[in-house]
Amino acid sequence: MLYISHPLYIDYQYALARSLEGSFATSKGIVSDPDISTVDLSNMLAERELGCIILATDGLFEVIDNEEAGRDAIKWRQAGKPADEVAKQLCLKAIDKGSPDNVSCVVLYLD
Repeated sequence: MLYISHPLYIDYQYALARSLEGSFATSKGIVSDPDISTVDLSNMLAERELGCIILATDGLFEVIDNEEAGRDAIKWRQAGKPADEVAKQLCLKAIDKGSPDNVSCVVLYLD
């Protein structure tokens, strides 16, 4: 295993192991087994005209809660913005709110 020392103790061994997996990563609780859930959206789509799904990293959800993200996405959709622009706006909002983590987002419109 590669270990890089740094004067400001940063655990590069952990970062490298995280990307490669292995026993060091799994000992830290990092695994590549995905969590999979199935959700039936037919009832939601029947009740709502403008549905959407927001897939985002914790960098977004650390500073914007689910309700705010959903309200903003629907508001911007009603204003005619395409899904990619809504995702970009959500990311910019998280960055403006000072997100301390990486921010990525995908928005899917459900029609």
